Amino acid sequence: MSVTQSEKWALEWASEANAWVCKYVLKDRSAALVGQELDGDYFEGAALIVDELVLKAGRRLGMFVNALAVSRASRGAEVAPRMEL
Repeated sequence: MSVTQSEKWALEWASEANAWVCKYVLKDRSAALVGQELDGDYFEGAALIVDELVLKAGRRLGMFVNALAVSRASRGAEVAPRMEL
């Protein structure tokens, strides 16, 4: 991952999330979910998708932060000391 291509990565990841909207949320070709209960089978299926996307987002954030640190270090910039959470 390159920090110089952050916009490319962001667009790719947003497109991936948007594809889930088309595949799952709008799978019955409904323009909206107005007046429908979002529970039961729909909720269970969506929860799995959300879990996957949150996991990917965490990994991607970690990769991006690591790439930023590598970029700064390669330019001779001081990397901030490790902080306790």
